[in-house]
Amino acid sequence: MYLLPVLEKAISMERQAILHEINLALTSTLDLHAVLDLLLNKIKILLPYSAATITLLNKKTGIFEPIACWNIDEHEWKSVATMESDLKARSSENAPVLVRNIQADIPSPAFEFLRKEGLAAYWPVPLVAGQEILGALTFFTREKQEFSKKESQFLSTLASQVAIAIYNCQLYELMKNQAAELKQANQEMEESLGIISHELRTPLNVALACVSLIKDEVVGDINPEQKKLLEKVIGCSNQQIDMINSLLDTTAMESGNIRVNRQKVNLEAVLAELRVTYENPLQRDSSLIWDYPPDLPIIETDGHKLKVVLQNLINNAIKFTPEDGITISARYLAQRREVKFTVADTGIGIPKDSLAHIFDKFRQLAGSETKIYGGIGLGLYLVKKFTQLIGGRVEVESEIGKGSTFTVTLPCDSEHLLEC
Repeated sequence: MYLLPVLEKAISMERQAILHEINLALTSTLDLHAVLDLLLNKIKILLPYSAATITLLNKKTGIFEPIACWNIDEHEWKSVATMESDLKARSSENAPVLVRNIQADIPSPAFEFLRKEGLAAYWPVPLVAGQEILGALTFFTREKQEFSKKESQFLSTLASQVAIAIYNCQLYELMKNQAAELKQANQEMEESLGIISHELRTPLNVALACVSLIKDEVVGDINPEQKKLLEKVIGCSNQQIDMINSLLDTTAMESGNIRVNRQKVNLEAVLAELRVTYENPLQRDSSLIWDYPPDLPIIETDGHKLKVVLQNLINNAIKFTPEDGITISARYLAQRREVKFTVADTGIGIPKDSLAHIFDKFRQLAGSETKIYGGIGLGLYLVKKFTQLIGGRVEVESEIGKGSTFTVTLPCDSEHLLEC
């Protein structure tokens, strides 16, 4: 007399264990097809029913589309799976609905298919997540049987687990698609920016060459006032070219098209070239202090990127230092096999709350009277990115009213350069 309760308890415990096992399986992946395969594999072990199918609601068409099935002819089932498209109307209260008389309730093509499969009744359980119907988990039987309250609760619980798993998969897929679309949009924007920057630089270089010829009196004499104006034009044009070059470098950086060109670099030659550039009276009204020994080592690095880093640091110091007070130094740290470059100024300084953001893209520093200094906010961004690419590190110390010191430390060999 105690056999039936004991049997029911055993069945209940078995179902709870399987629900737990299915839940673990469904939460182990965000791949929708893997989730459905896992589910159907568990169903065929667990349930005594003859077949099972899964349909998902297409939000655009409002039709429940066939996705996966077990123990029936998949090809034929997909051709008549619209028999479940009325699920939304049948399950307004999100409860399973047993269709006992297939011949009376199912359209003819679907009935013929089910009859051929030997199926007599089916039970569509809605897959609901957050009041939203996602689809149906349908169980088919070969006999017109009733389902007990416990069986109904079990199937509803199972469907709830499946619905949550499907919802998470769909949400993950949506996020992946949005991320891919955003990446594509960013790439297209960066490519467009690169084209625009290149097209801006080309005519500007031509105009600069023409103005330089006039200033140098190649095409005729000019008076001192005209020469000063032309020098001003050349200075502004060089600034524009620097900004365009920064845009091009940033575009290449963001699109992943930038490369590290490893080569032997003579540091003394790099610094001497920079020194000549900044001693040009068109670049600055006052002089810079250059402090480096004549025996700096030849290191293996990307010379172009090192030059861009130092130029941007010097330009940054000039921008915020109205008078003399800028020192560029270099030292070889033999024990550490590193070279340290320092650009120190006595300019306006950087507020402490801005130090964490000065290397951000398009970041511009405002003065005490909210004056925005020139530039487009890419110089220090490129300093940090290029320094990292060639295996170095950049640090900054600053105090309001006393100036800033930027330090770039680089390895002497190429083993620390990043692969790109």
